[in-house]
Amino acid sequence: MSNLEWSAPRRGLRPIWMLALLLPGACGSLGGRDESALPGGADAAATDAPARLLVRGRIAPDTIVLEPLFMLDGAGAVATTGAARHRVRGFDSAGAIVFDETFEGTMVASGGEEHFQLTLPTGSATAARIQRVEVRAADGRTARRSSELTAGQFMDALERTDVVTATRTGEGAVQVRWAAGRFPAVIVRDAVSGQVLAFGRDGQTSVRTERDSLEVLVSDGVRSGSLSVRVR
Repeated sequence: MSNLEWSAPRRGLRPIWMLALLLPGACGSLGGRDESALPGGADAAATDAPARLLVRGRIAPDTIVLEPLFMLDGAGAVATTGAARHRVRGFDSAGAIVFDETFEGTMVASGGEEHFQLTLPTGSATAARIQRVEVRAADGRTARRSSELTAGQFMDALERTDVVTATRTGEGAVQVRWAAGRFPAVIVRDAVSGQVLAFGRDGQTSVRTERDSLEVLVSDGVRSGSLSVRVR
C-alpha cells in the first residue's frame, strides 16, 4: 500500500477523511475480500489513516447505475456473508487494483432490481490513489466511474471560489448551487451536528436550515472533498 498522501489542505479545505458523516444503514452486504489483490501489507496499513468509501447504486435487468462516490473518515465495521454475486473494484492511474470486494444488493419490491449502499473500509493514503471504480454484476455487466484529476489537481479545483454557493431563499430555506460540470453530486450537511440535509445532483438542491454555514461534500465521481460554505 502506497504511503502517498493528499496534498496539505489550503484555505480551510479539509480532505474528506477528516469528516464524520452520519449515514443511514447500508443497503447490501459485503462478501469476501480478495486480499491478494491489495497492494502492500500490514506495515503500510499502519500508516494509512482509517477511511470508508461510500459506494451506492442499483443493478436492474436493463441497466447498472454507479452513483458518484464519496470518501468518509473513520473505520467502519464490515459484515461478511461469505460468497457474494457482485463485485466492486478500485484501480489506480496505472490500472493496478487498489481494492477488490464482493457484495450482495438488496432486492426491491418489483422488477428484479437490486439496490446497494456500501461503506468499504480503506485508508487515506489508499483513497488518494483511486482513479477508477468499477461495479461488475453477476451476469458480467459493468458500470464504472473515473476521475480525470490527480489528488493534487482535485484539491486545486476545490479552491475556486465559485465551486459551491449557498443562498437563503426564505425563512429556514437555503438553495445550494455548485459546478455540476465538475462535480456531479454533493452531500450537504449541517456544519455543527453533521446531520445529512441532502444528497444533491444536477447543480442545485434546496435544504431546510437556519444555520449561517453548511458543510458541502463534493464528488467528481471518484474523488471527494469538503467545503465550508457561508450562507448568503
